[in-house]
Amino acid sequence: TGIFFDNKVYYNTWFLDEKYAIHGIQMIPVSPINDLARTLTFVEQEWNDILSKEPIVVEVNTTITWLSLLLVNAATVNPMESLRNLKNATMDDGLSRSWALYNAATRCRDDVHVNTTAAAQLTVKV
Repeated sequence: TGIFFDNKVYYNTWFLDEKYAIHGIQMIPVSPINDLARTLTFVEQEWNDILSKEPIVVEVNTTITWLSLLLVNAATVNPMESLRNLKNATMDDGLSRSWALYNAATRCRDDVHVNTTAAAQLTVKV
């Protein structure tokens, strides 16, 4: 719904009117328990109908920290692509790269099949 105030419904947040923020705020904190509230059907519809079309995702804008949250969530639908993009994404202040990668890697559902023969290369520079 967004914000319900004065008998009106607003599709925004109090801090940013971008769709990625409106949906992304519902993904915080990143936790394995999120799978209970954010079902596969919901995540799939949200990703396909709204988030996958946003410029932050289409252009893979790695400088906007919200992308890291969207990619962890999107791993439910497309794990390998999310993992590939997460390695270069700027992390949200409350999200470490290791926690984001772990959560994205473990988001596969029983009915989501990952091509294990595809090489996913992750290089960490220290």
